[in-house]
Amino acid sequence: MSIIRSKFLCDMNKLIVAVVLSMLCFATETRAATPVYTLSIPDDNPHLVKVNATFTLEQDELFMTSEGAEHLPNHWATFVQNMELTDAAGKDILFEAIKPDHWKVNAPLGQSVNLTYEVVLKHADYQWPHQDREAAYARDWGVFYVGRGLFILPSPTLKNTELNFTLPKDWHVSTPWKKKTGTPNSYVADNAEDLLQAAIFAGTHVEFSIKEGGTEIIFALGGEPIIAAQDLFEEVTRAMLKAYIKMFGGAPPDSRMLIIINPEYLGSDGGGVFNRSISMTFTRPPTKQSMLTWGHILSHEIFHMWNGVAIKPATVEDEWFKEGVTDYYSFLFMTRLGFFNERMWDFKNGDRHFLYFNSPAQLSIRKAGFEKPKYADYLYGGGLTLALALDLDIRQRTHHQKSLDTVMRALYQEYGNTRKSYTMSSLLKTIKRATGFDYTELFKQYVEGTARLPLEPYLNYAGLTVAGSDQSAAAPSPQRVARAISRKAEMSPTEQEFLATYLGR
Repeated sequence: MSIIRSKFLCDMNKLIVAVVLSMLCFATETRAATPVYTLSIPDDNPHLVKVNATFTLEQDELFMTSEGAEHLPNHWATFVQNMELTDAAGKDILFEAIKPDHWKVNAPLGQSVNLTYEVVLKHADYQWPHQDREAAYARDWGVFYVGRGLFILPSPTLKNTELNFTLPKDWHVSTPWKKKTGTPNSYVADNAEDLLQAAIFAGTHVEFSIKEGGTEIIFALGGEPIIAAQDLFEEVTRAMLKAYIKMFGGAPPDSRMLIIINPEYLGSDGGGVFNRSISMTFTRPPTKQSMLTWGHILSHEIFHMWNGVAIKPATVEDEWFKEGVTDYYSFLFMTRLGFFNERMWDFKNGDRHFLYFNSPAQLSIRKAGFEKPKYADYLYGGGLTLALALDLDIRQRTHHQKSLDTVMRALYQEYGNTRKSYTMSSLLKTIKRATGFDYTELFKQYVEGTARLPLEPYLNYAGLTVAGSDQSAAAPSPQRVARAISRKAEMSPTEQEFLATYLGR
């Protein structure tokens, strides 16, 4: 019995050792599987980024996204140099370019590898489409980059990527990523999209943040004229956050947005949107008088933290709701909060309705979502027109007891921060459940169909009118029809009260 017991104990010890070793190996593999990118900007050359990345080789290709640099012969790789790949022992791994921004790797998969390369800030040497011209730029106080121009990835399913920055003396970096606790200039990107669709600024710029509820807006301001407007940016942003949180009934948890603002030297204002970060450049110092433009951009992008990020459409066919409704509320809240006067509201909504009503597009605003850049005016204007009509109609039917606000709050409660996304069918159901009204026929004609929605019947509730001879729900005419919104010459007391309640007066 003692021999058997001894053998049993020996076998058990071997099993325990094997399990422990297996756990240690698993832990090591888990640590090795965490992608880590270190980005270094040399003191003597701030127009260079040295990248050192460690990750598990999941496929036999490395790649950069071509989005935003399709017009360049080598896409974003145009600015990449001195690329090297080694295994854990420091041995070179062979690779070859198979596309302008894709490289075939000749090595076994599943191993930890080290990738080094440099990104040269020579983007100003090339012509860029207007929407992508802020690919990267330098200022006396720092450098601007977008994530898609910095990162070579081993997999499109990358998750929880650690990002570390080594910077020149007195520099700091502003990013939209989560800060890594206890480590300065270290961050974590949730996934590949979060990594690539981001803007960053590194330098001696001014950074400050505004927090409301679980939401944080980070500003990175460069240049004295821009820094001088800090109080103005803070006033508008804080008011917007409070108003949106109140309307939706809560703030998206753990939400961060980065707003980078710098002077522009190319002759016209610029900007770009990169998921949870936006960039704005001004040829003139931002003021209350110029708020019609920059205030709208701020309010629009902040609203997207709810409508677009927390509440997501299932397909691009519902981009009209994501963008048009967001535009609608950005104008409305800027007016309700006193940043726009009522004439600005008239102008902004009339302008969007004009672009929609007179668009030569021969497709529905749903189908326009497939070619958003081409049909942007039609899609944004159509979505805003639908939102304005719905809001006024619901208010009229319920004596302001319900509104489009009620619908947005219901959508946030149902879809906010879940993995669910809405479709046009589920959107109609939510509207009916929240308000009691069925807008199926309206959507069929003006969302799925190509007819243009006339605003006159809805604006009439508020004593407003639309200039133009043709108010019918017709397809676009070769003749452009004026769509200016204005007050009636004589408004009834009921109309005056309706408009005052609608605008929060």
